[in-house]
Amino acid sequence: MPAIILSSSNTRVLTTRVLGTIAAALTTALLIVSCSSTDHGTAEPAPALSPISSPVSVALQQQNAKLLASAAAALAAGDAAGALQLYNQIDPTALTDDRRLGYFLDRADAALQEGDLLLARELLSNPELLARHQQLSADAQRRWLGLRGELFGLLGDTGSSVAAYTELTTVLTDPEERREIERAIWQVLERTPTSTLNKLAAEPANARLHGWYQLALASRERTGDSAAVPPALAPEHAGTVPGADAASAPAAVPALQRVALLLPRSGNYGPAANAVRDGFMAAVFAAQAGGAATPDVKLYDAAGGDVLDLYHRAVADGAQLVIGPLDQQALTRLAAEPALPVPVLGLNELEGAPESTAANFHTLALSVADEAEAAARRAWQDGRRAALVLVPDAPWGRRALDAFRDTFTGLGGEVRAGTLYDMALKDFVPVLRPLLAVTAGATATPGADAEPPRRRTDIDMVFLVAYPAQGRQIKPTLDFLYAGDLPVYATSAIYTGVADAARDGDLGEIRFSTMTWALADATTPAPETKLPPIYRPFFALGADAYLVHPFLAGAQPNADIRVAGHTGTLVLDGGQHIRRIQPWARFRNGRAYPESEAQ
Repeated sequence: MPAIILSSSNTRVLTTRVLGTIAAALTTALLIVSCSSTDHGTAEPAPALSPISSPVSVALQQQNAKLLASAAAALAAGDAAGALQLYNQIDPTALTDDRRLGYFLDRADAALQEGDLLLARELLSNPELLARHQQLSADAQRRWLGLRGELFGLLGDTGSSVAAYTELTTVLTDPEERREIERAIWQVLERTPTSTLNKLAAEPANARLHGWYQLALASRERTGDSAAVPPALAPEHAGTVPGADAASAPAAVPALQRVALLLPRSGNYGPAANAVRDGFMAAVFAAQAGGAATPDVKLYDAAGGDVLDLYHRAVADGAQLVIGPLDQQALTRLAAEPALPVPVLGLNELEGAPESTAANFHTLALSVADEAEAAARRAWQDGRRAALVLVPDAPWGRRALDAFRDTFTGLGGEVRAGTLYDMALKDFVPVLRPLLAVTAGATATPGADAEPPRRRTDIDMVFLVAYPAQGRQIKPTLDFLYAGDLPVYATSAIYTGVADAARDGDLGEIRFSTMTWALADATTPAPETKLPPIYRPFFALGADAYLVHPFLAGAQPNADIRVAGHTGTLVLDGGQHIRRIQPWARFRNGRAYPESEAQ
């Protein structure tokens, strides 16, 4: 599906400005329910807040107050991950009435910044918050609407996003703030398929919503390009759009005319490159089906040729963006160029190489190191402090080990045991028994004088890097060796994206970062099931390369753009490396479920 823009630098700055100053937005006192407020004097009284289920001690109230204050300070300082860690320690049912709604908003804000969209949706859809949001203070009301507009825009729920943003414009008095929100609305609309816009325009809605949908459809009918004619004014002035002053219009992402793919058709990288190509083209066709303009795509065989020659040939052929290469050595060679006439989106990491000096050099990679770092942060947020690490005896396994250890120890945790295992291994008992320090009699048939089974107790989690075949051996072995109570955190390699409940039951309740497409419905472009599991992530990588490509030709150094991708939320923050924030899932009864959704 076409990309969904979460925010640009202007929009994110706006979120802070429109919803009040940081101190005001994050101070719980401003989120107190205003029962006597005259802002919504005509609204029906909301139901009373549910009381705390049991008496709360003064000590617990003081602890909660400290946690809330510390979390608010972390969020105000830009440490959303740290704020989430603190919010995870708070039981909202133990909060007093005047703090619970603020907790929902603050935690949702932190979850949005960390890319945990499912948690943000769960919090912003809390029944208590839905019932009483109209009695929030004016600042909190604006914040509530802004967060919902941002969240639903990223989730692809155009109707809910535009409805929230539109309501927000009605309570803003600063013209510039209103204009910024209108730009955010247009960013959502310009990435919405025409078929969806037609459906929304046909549904009952208020005049303002219909104005936005009709405006977007009218611009497409006139130009054939949803991104070409953004509105200069709100929908009530839509009649002026044909002659709109371009200087007053929100910045649009122009469609590129030609894109080059530098990918090998054969060799060691051939199968992965073919999956990248197929994913890129699947995204192109999906965008075309949605009514969006797409660039001409020209393929260049990078197998055996000099990457610099191919790059300059593509530039001479009129390419406005070069995507590739996939080979790390070729990418390093291209990155060494001091200047590049047109931007490059490399599809691998620059392992051990310095960053490119060219401002228009970018990378988007399936980084196991990034996933390992995310696992370390997630485990730390969950209160884990002592890890057992199991990774393959391979270069990518060692990168994961180094990344996890560096991040986890940097947070204050400790890696107390670990091993590099042989991926061909079938029996993991000899490997895991000494790591777990299982007592000699623990696995024997118990008798009258048998030693009680036990294992070491100085570890509280397992970090695992494994494909499903190895994971289905390792998790049952952990259970057999009396370590079944240890939570296991894994990378996305543990799940193929294809449900296999019969065999994945052996994966227990492993938590793992995953790719968005692996949890999406059938409407999302996804690889064919016959594609070997090892190459399916490359298909998603190709689709994501298409989703971000329009933003690279004119990317600003301090841009802050987020795109709902197939490998995760893609963050273009002005750096060379496009970050991926992946959702988390957990196996239950052999099936993968988003971790933030109750089952």
